[in-house]
Amino acid sequence: MKFPIAAQVVSVADVYDALTSERVYKSAYSHEKAMEMILNGECGAFNPLLLDCLVEVGDRILKELDLHSLDGCRTLRWRASPRS
Repeated sequence: MKFPIAAQVVSVADVYDALTSERVYKSAYSHEKAMEMILNGECGAFNPLLLDCLVEVGDRILKELDLHSLDGCRTLRWRASPRS
């Protein structure tokens, strides 16, 4: 089964976010460790072309995270709207 490329991109982004975000049950991994885990296949199998793209933009991702962080820690950049 072939998944749409948009779904594949979201999947890679979701795994990266999950790895680099702190959760109540785990600490956040560094950008470098998350990249290593994804590229080594520790988090699933991804389209090799997307992995090449991830490597290509890896430094820009890190720069963007630094721009949107507070004291070097990632911050929550969205807030869910309250349920009715």
